[in-house]
Amino acid sequence: MNFDKNTVALDADGVQFDFDLGFRVTASKVLGRQLELLNPRVYSMKERYEMTSKENSLAWEAMMTEPTGWRGLPVLDGAKEAVEAIRLAGKRIIVVTKIPTDVVDLRVENLKKSGLHFDDIAVTKTGNNCKTEALLKIKPALFVDDRLDLVKKASFVPNKFWIDLGHEQDDDQEQTVGAVGYSNSLASAISQWAPSQGFCFSYRKKIIQKIKK
Repeated sequence: MNFDKNTVALDADGVQFDFDLGFRVTASKVLGRQLELLNPRVYSMKERYEMTSKENSLAWEAMMTEPTGWRGLPVLDGAKEAVEAIRLAGKRIIVVTKIPTDVVDLRVENLKKSGLHFDDIAVTKTGNNCKTEALLKIKPALFVDDRLDLVKKASFVPNKFWIDLGHEQDDDQEQTVGAVGYSNSLASAISQWAPSQGFCFSYRKKIIQKIKK
């Protein structure tokens, strides 16, 4: 299969945006209590924070209206720098994201406000093969996502990285990691991929130190 060597496909949540933090802040505000991360390896937000069905519904509704929701998700450390490095290398960036149609404008607003460059956005439907169809049309040289199952299904993409956020997603997880690039951040993934594209990128995680007076 032919692919476009100058096109990169990036997921948004878990790759560029810290969705978990944005959701936790938003849900805590609307529910009037500080949510605790009780089941960090569980993918479902309802189960991760052990919310009731009513609380879960209220939290997701708030994601549409609160400034810390879909329109204001925080950027993951190093993601902006990694995206800029891709852009400066002359690559075309397509954001491939699985979100409801009524969230698209908020996603675009969040990307632009955060300074995350993108050339186009491909919105996919839900389902096990939700991104495969889009990737077959885009034909990227690189695909980065935090869902291992989606990365595995993109076997036709020559370079792919799974961003491991510690969520238990795949029963055959340990046996399949070797089939794809493995990283814990977009910055790390791009630093590994960059040399094969003729450029270098490195990023040192920001460390905030409190100075005692």
